[in-house]
Amino acid sequence: MKQKFTLIELLVVIAIIAILAAMLLPALSAARESGKQSNCLGNIKQIATANQLYLQDNDDYAVPSRQQWAGANRYWMRTLNDYGVRVRNTQHDYEDGIQCPAAYGNFKYSSYDLNPRVHLLQKNVNNTGSSYTVFQMANMVDPSVAFSIFDLAGSTAYGSQYMYNSAWDDASYEGYHVGVRHNYRFSVAFADGHAIVGETKKLKGASGHFLRHGVNHDAVKGLAKIPESDLKKFPRFE
Repeated sequence: MKQKFTLIELLVVIAIIAILAAMLLPALSAARESGKQSNCLGNIKQIATANQLYLQDNDDYAVPSRQQWAGANRYWMRTLNDYGVRVRNTQHDYEDGIQCPAAYGNFKYSSYDLNPRVHLLQKNVNNTGSSYTVFQMANMVDPSVAFSIFDLAGSTAYGSQYMYNSAWDDASYEGYHVGVRHNYRFSVAFADGHAIVGETKKLKGASGHFLRHGVNHDAVKGLAKIPESDLKKFPRFE
């Protein structure tokens, strides 16, 4: 005669399965998020490599974030498409391009963004919007610490047009222009071309000069000198 499981034994087995599932699911979720972060960093490296190729062809200047071209606005995603990297955006109808795997929805410009202090930002063709003068790599203070390309916050962001303010929003304690999609970590490539994963929370307290860090610290071309105290507060990303 076959022995049957009692109700208590079945409940014990179910409880054990539930406990094991509760232990494994966070680990699986963490592994999945780690995979997305690695994929995102790979995307950033692709963009950074294309930018380095552009530098070689354009007298040591980085790819422009926005420029006037043949009577229209031309954005960096369109330019770097000619250098072997296709970045997903709706502005140029690149629906099949790369995008941060943790970002959802369609970005008008991209889920990634450029630092306009490193990458030229011209006014719109109708002469509206902001513009920024940039420096050749050889004339920067330290390209190895200057943000170049990184995760952008938001889901329908306008990209470069909104990249010239603070990195952190103190009101909500969340990344403001630098994304927090990867559990408060973000992918970033520096002006010298190397890319890492950084902690977004390190940018909390960084001054509004954070986009000039490593680019130019002195008073030049209408820019005020960055106070030494602000430079000392800027976090290091290794």
